[in-house]
Amino acid sequence: MTDAFDEVEEKLREDKLSRLWRVSAPWLYAVATLVIIGVGTREFLQWRAEGAARKSAERFEAARDALEAANFDDLTKALDADTPLTGGYGVLMAQLGADAALAQGGGPTEAARILTEAADASESVVLADLSRVKAAYHLAEFGSIDEIRAVLQPVIDRGGRTSLLARELIAFKLNETGDRAAARAEWDFLKLNPNAPQGVQQRAELALAAYPALPAAAPASVPEAAPTAPQN
Repeated sequence: MTDAFDEVEEKLREDKLSRLWRVSAPWLYAVATLVIIGVGTREFLQWRAEGAARKSAERFEAARDALEAANFDDLTKALDADTPLTGGYGVLMAQLGADAALAQGGGPTEAARILTEAADASESVVLADLSRVKAAYHLAEFGSIDEIRAVLQPVIDRGGRTSLLARELIAFKLNETGDRAAARAEWDFLKLNPNAPQGVQQRAELALAAYPALPAAAPASVPEAAPTAPQN
């Protein structure tokens, strides 16, 4: 009977965290989008007066307007134009390209590829890291843990607050794949990290409560040797 109650309690904890993640993931994705746009807008204002940057800004505005109007022919022209992109406009254009790929049925893998390539080419470390986090969120549902790690490892290696969002996503993916010990190690790190945003720390604490450490496997018993028959 105790085992039955434990199973019910475990299921309730898992359902609670699953609901939490479904609610939090879109919010985190939106935050990354807003930060990208905010940083990009700042760069837009700083560089608009300069010739090359002004052309980049005009190309970005044309692509953004085309996407908002669902005019994919004009969007493709803006994305494929020969005008060099300066500053953080490469990542900003990649964001539009990823959104266009999703709108046209390209799928999350294609969107992630566009964002990752833009991160590799970006002159802005901040935008590059945020672009990688967004790429990883596209892969979160169907991608493997190795694919997600490959996208996020440069972000984690650089450290900073964006790396904490990367580690949070990896923790949930590890738990989803059954590696609870590794997931709990990530959640422990996030819970105790003084630089982690309060929301990240709270989600880590809830995850640790919902997914307790699994009991250690009992050592395999060695079968007793059968008695030997007496020899005459």
